[in-house]
Amino acid sequence: HNGTTGLSIASRTIGEGSWEESELPTDSPSGLLWGRAAAGGEDGNSIHVICVSTPIANDGEEYLGMDGALMYYRSQDAGETWDRQDYLVPGIDSTLFVGFSGDTYAIHARGNTVAFAVFNDFADTFVMISHDNGDTWEKTLLVDFPVDNYVVDDGLPEEGEDWNEDGVFAEYFNSDGAGAVLVDNDEQVHVTYGEMYYMDMDLADEVFSYFPGVNGLSYWQEGWEPLTRETIAYTYDLDENGQLDLDDIALYFVSIAGMPSMSVDADNNLYVTYAAAMENFSNGQNFRHIHAIYSNDGGDSWNTETACDLTPDFDFDEYESVFGSQVPDVDQDLRLIYQRDFEPGLHVRGDEDPSELNDIVYLEIPVSSLEECNNVSISERQLVLADVNIYPNPSEGNVTVSIQGQGIKTIEVYDLNGKMVYSEQTNDMIVEMDLSTLNAGMYMMDVNLNGSVVTKKLTIQ
Repeated sequence: HNGTTGLSIASRTIGEGSWEESELPTDSPSGLLWGRAAAGGEDGNSIHVICVSTPIANDGEEYLGMDGALMYYRSQDAGETWDRQDYLVPGIDSTLFVGFSGDTYAIHARGNTVAFAVFNDFADTFVMISHDNGDTWEKTLLVDFPVDNYVVDDGLPEEGEDWNEDGVFAEYFNSDGAGAVLVDNDEQVHVTYGEMYYMDMDLADEVFSYFPGVNGLSYWQEGWEPLTRETIAYTYDLDENGQLDLDDIALYFVSIAGMPSMSVDADNNLYVTYAAAMENFSNGQNFRHIHAIYSNDGGDSWNTETACDLTPDFDFDEYESVFGSQVPDVDQDLRLIYQRDFEPGLHVRGDEDPSELNDIVYLEIPVSSLEECNNVSISERQLVLADVNIYPNPSEGNVTVSIQGQGIKTIEVYDLNGKMVYSEQTNDMIVEMDLSTLNAGMYMMDVNLNGSVVTKKLTIQ
């Protein structure tokens, strides 16, 4: 999205030719944001898209009676034309919803079955399923929020739960806003989402409360009754003392077992990955690792108690691993990417941590290893130039060095006469150095890891 027009589309023939750019047609006066797409249809050439009209908070305006209208688009000829535009699927219009937030929905398609799920807080959480390639839809409620068109501070009925055990039944169960949907090989739909409780007690503060310590990942499959769910995963009591010993929970605004992604193999075995907070990894805030669970009976049962930690973190390097995303179709390997950095929490909101080094990591995990829950193995590799970054450079003396590699690193700084002026050994991947006592000029920095040496220039001003 560019925030002012329809969603931008780039396409080409696989493996050849140049990219052709086009735009998703829309009458939304402020453009479209946060698109999600899936491909399906009998010939594989149908494109299904969901997105929201630009909300008022993003310099948009109401559209189709909602502040952020959730709309469906379809092309049956690989994007040449669009026969569904700005379409409100029946059951998600302004009679039930005041609007939708970005990134709180997911879509998947296989053959003529397409499904999208919407994960709300103060509105119904639901899944929409079409078995005729998007012509008609059936809505199933996953969570029935007690008030339609609810606006914060309107006031909720006194029929909630006492989740925090304070004697007041004011908490309401819903999703945490992050979930996944999957159409399996039999074109049956599966949904999973993080669990959350919300509260709106003070009706004059224009804000609501949520409970970041909620621990659970819910699951539903097509054929189950509406409003049914099973908790299939959670954050684990690793020291088995009967409680979760967490220092502080970074503000992702989701469950401590959340951000799920789903996949399926040729035998219809299901796999779910999710991010779970770790009791035993903390820098004052607990780090999250990517975990995986599976079902060999189409989702009726899961290896909930023996989830595998997929995050390579052998030397307690304190990796924060979140936002996992799987390839939906599994061969012999589970394949996923996730975001990794060295500080729990977000930069753009929540904790508002400083922007630091981060990576997108790709993992392949043989599905056979999930039964024994073997550790993910990473072979040692040679350090290369791209693995070492110095910033700022030029510097006034305070220098940060990032080194992408496991093990003990030796850092040495030399002046242009070959004299060593600084030396340090560390196991860290982010190293803060005070070189303010050095004279202004050019220096050479050697980084040695496992016998591999990288040399970079450093300028002190």
